Amino acid sequence: MANPSAPSLAGKWKLVQGQTFWKGMLGTPMDETLCQELIRYGQHIQCVVDGFNEVTASRWYGLCIHGKSQLFHKLQMGNTGYTIHKYIYGSTKDTDHITKEPHTAWSGYLAMSNDEESLRLGRRDILLAFRGMELTREWSEIDSLLPLPRLNPAKPSVAAGSPSPVLVSDHVSTLYTHSYPGEEFGKTSARDQIVSTLRSLIDANRDQELGITVAGHSLGASLATLCAYDIVNESVNAAPNDKLIPVTAFALGGPQVGNHAFKVAAERLQSLRVLTVVNPFDVVTKLPGSTLGYVSHVGVLLEVVHTGLTYLKHKPDDQALHTLQLYLHLVGNRVEPFKYHQLELLNKCADLLANPIVPPKWWNTRSVDMDVTVEEETGKLCFKLTNVSANDPEFS
Repeated sequence: MANPSAPSLAGKWKLVQGQTFWKGMLGTPMDETLCQELIRYGQHIQCVVDGFNEVTASRWYGLCIHGKSQLFHKLQMGNTGYTIHKYIYGSTKDTDHITKEPHTAWSGYLAMSNDEESLRLGRRDILLAFRGMELTREWSEIDSLLPLPRLNPAKPSVAAGSPSPVLVSDHVSTLYTHSYPGEEFGKTSARDQIVSTLRSLIDANRDQELGITVAGHSLGASLATLCAYDIVNESVNAAPNDKLIPVTAFALGGPQVGNHAFKVAAERLQSLRVLTVVNPFDVVTKLPGSTLGYVSHVGVLLEVVHTGLTYLKHKPDDQALHTLQLYLHLVGNRVEPFKYHQLELLNKCADLLANPIVPPKWWNTRSVDMDVTVEEETGKLCFKLTNVSANDPEFS
């Protein structure tokens, strides 16, 4: 049960965003407000996963077929309290062995909280949400470590002075900094799209309390960590009055991002906080690995574990263990099972439930096997299995 005397989110948002590095908030039970916020941001990430067009035969393969103003409605997100200002597109380099996949794909979105939601949050929240890997060309387990290209080489970086070179994943850096002018959505890099939109929103809201949240899962978690670091290192979070806007990254189940010097540089940045959420049984979080020079995590670590849950299949496969909804469910369990995360969501994109109350991977079959609606008062999803019967006059 929630503590009625506990401060509202508006009164403790800086703590939730990591002002004190989540000290005393990650135990069991973990801080209830932080738990709710992690799950809320996680569902924003899921929105990018759900909106990604993975139909290879489609002319819009790799993009999102829903416009910015309709995305939340089309994906049954309910009233999120955010307005999407920019879709973000990441580009990859040319590869000889992959010919059918686009070089540029929809990676996420940049949104900002509206007046009502900002009042609840205690600040105007600028949110970047990144999906995980969907295209083969976006990832490789054998990944080189290279310096991140500077946004402005003539200007000293905030993290300058590291005794060792700061190196990051070549694949993640490419998705963030590379452009592919040969495709319609690849004319500018994800970094340039983000920086220009951020600067515009910061300037337009210069008189308000602002915060920047960058959230991602899987490859998107790596992107979120790198992007949040870059925003602070390049002083993109500097308001017109030179006040530094706090930047928080919530990285769930991501591959490793960089070397030890990158970890040290990121953790030294005054206005950056990173919360890395890891299931130690998730193999993706162990890649590319220390033998290639990578360090295990950046920022503060929150471990969540799925073992011992009798309602899960005895031995979920590696792909199921990596799903975003399992991560969010395990975060919710750190407070109270099923209170903040519906059990049905575990089967949204996977086959995790031992005794499924909804079909496996129901999101993929929702239009034919099940009707899914949103309850207006609570925002919860309601599930109704489709029943086609010769005894029903509707079908006879």
